Amino acid sequence: MDQAIRKEPMPMRDEEIPMDLEFQTERGEKETSAHLKKHFFDLPARSDLHLKRKLWHVVTGTMMAFGYQLIGNRTEVASLFFVLFVFSISMELMRLRFPNVNRRVMVLFKHVMRSHETRSVSGMPYYIGAVAIAVALFPPPVAVLSILYLAWGDPISSLSGILWGKDKIFQDKSLVGTMAGFLICSLITFLYLGSTGILPGRVLLISLLGGIVAAVTEILPFNIDDNASIPLISGFFLWLLFLASGYPPGF
Repeated sequence: MDQAIRKEPMPMRDEEIPMDLEFQTERGEKETSAHLKKHFFDLPARSDLHLKRKLWHVVTGTMMAFGYQLIGNRTEVASLFFVLFVFSISMELMRLRFPNVNRRVMVLFKHVMRSHETRSVSGMPYYIGAVAIAVALFPPPVAVLSILYLAWGDPISSLSGILWGKDKIFQDKSLVGTMAGFLICSLITFLYLGSTGILPGRVLLISLLGGIVAAVTEILPFNIDDNASIPLISGFFLWLLFLASGYPPGF
């Protein structure tokens, strides 16, 4: 009996392989399996709406800020975040070194990863590292606010800019996105200071100035990941605002 002839699929040429699907195996060959294409081909880009990532950004940062507020011990919380940072950067280096690990990590976190992160360090080590430094350097109220600026200001600014931002200020930064970041960070500062009783009589002024600091930090044309620049730069200038209002350096 004649056997049915099975047609083998034509191999994909190098120029047809999306960069996000290229992984070097231990033998130096490009791995372009259906498994990779299935999970990585449709990962969102930086300019995409990517609501799941933004929600992850908000929830993670909010939990960090209020976890610190609840525990209250700066040394313990900073140490915990530094341990998480070391673990995070170790996992990043491991997955970028070993394709099998990379595949597993990318599949596990595919809902919050971007396409370029298949071959580069993701934003998570920057996020956790900056939070750890903010907790270690700044007084608790400043650290909490700088973390909340990162958690809410960055995704709200990005979301507004993608949906409605047509007038660009710097590169991909829009006026609408910047204004949205200013408003949400001002509101966060107002609610936090009002609920904690810090700076009575100056809550509105500090809230507006804090919103300006956060918004300006987000649009600075530095070649630094926003996850690192927003909490550290905005935290530093927010600290100066607190000092100018009469609070001691280590309150």
